[in-house]
Amino acid sequence: MHFKFNKKYIFISSFLLLSFFTLYLLHKYQFFRNGEEKSIDNKVSEVLQITNCFLSRKRDLKQFEGKKLLAFTFDDGPSNQSTNKLLDNLDKYNARVTFFVLGSRVAKYQNSLKRAYEMGNQIGSHTYSHSNLYKLEKNKIKEEMVKTNTEIKKLIGENVKLLRPPYGNIDLEMKKITNLYTILWDIDPKDWKYKDKERIANNIVKNAHDGGIVLLHDIYMTSVDGALLAMERLEKEGYAFVTIDEMVELKGITLDKNKTYFYFN
Repeated sequence: MHFKFNKKYIFISSFLLLSFFTLYLLHKYQFFRNGEEKSIDNKVSEVLQITNCFLSRKRDLKQFEGKKLLAFTFDDGPSNQSTNKLLDNLDKYNARVTFFVLGSRVAKYQNSLKRAYEMGNQIGSHTYSHSNLYKLEKNKIKEEMVKTNTEIKKLIGENVKLLRPPYGNIDLEMKKITNLYTILWDIDPKDWKYKDKERIANNIVKNAHDGGIVLLHDIYMTSVDGALLAMERLEKEGYAFVTIDEMVELKGITLDKNKTYFYFN
């Protein structure tokens, strides 16, 4: 896959690298005088790693202009084998996806989630314990949000802004409590039910449309296989596979926390 940086990202990357290099020289001189040269070298190395991660996550969205856009989303993860198989194959189709993860699984599968994030995929919340929000008191809904965000931010250093409520159950009052953007779906191959990659792929391809959001679950290998098979077929039909954030930017949409998004026009 080839990344094409536009002028904005070239300027940002150049500015950041120049700034860190300048700080490096200044601090290296002072720490050298204090006999702590090795310590600052390690700190600068960590900062540069973070900077490189930030820059590598950004894609030049101009490459997708004029294409039909599809957002593949994956719930209930992360996991090890199936999530990583998906990540292993995304570059084949120049694809990035959105993961709506359970907070209770983040620590156990942190390597998979961190890898997904560093590749440029988007991470959203699917609550902490997959509870039906309709059955929870207000304080419990808030707790589900806070616990999940805490686990994710601890790993990737970024606050969650997208929510997929379990079973799609949410109302306006709950939205105000969560204070997140609600993302549902309009393409559901029922991968959790059929566990057949061909059937899953066929359902996705049959119902695919520009601006569509596909619901899948990366805890099942058949779901991952079906998604990859659908990408292979849809790429030939002129589709590009983007995250929710990328979709919104390309469509020129400003998200509203009071709304529920099933697809993007």
